Amino acid sequence: AVVSTQSTGMTEWENHKTQVEYENNLTIRRYIFEVFNFYSSLVYIGFFKGKTNGYPGHHPRVFGVKMEDCPPGGCISELATQMAIILAGKQFIFTFSQFVIPIIISNKASCLKKI
Repeated sequence: AVVSTQSTGMTEWENHKTQVEYENNLTIRRYIFEVFNFYSSLVYIGFFKGKTNGYPGHHPRVFGVKMEDCPPGGCISELATQMAIILAGKQFIFTFSQFVIPIIISNKASCLKKI
């Protein structure tokens, strides 16, 4: 909802001359926002987390907070878990929005007709 609102507002702010140009830019913007939103955690875990460990007493800090380290075996298990959660979550949201919500709405309408 936030991505949709923000991307629509930003695209309208550009004031495109044609509807096709508007829709093309809106599609590209939503795609970029969605990809960044879903996969930025995977990029962080895979490429940045645990790369700057420092040494005892001198750990790197960002805004005064110590950077996270990977466990001794590496971050691959955390990366796999995060990837499974993202992919299963996306599938669940898609299934819920495409199949369950229409069933609930149709049942609600039929129940209201009986009253």
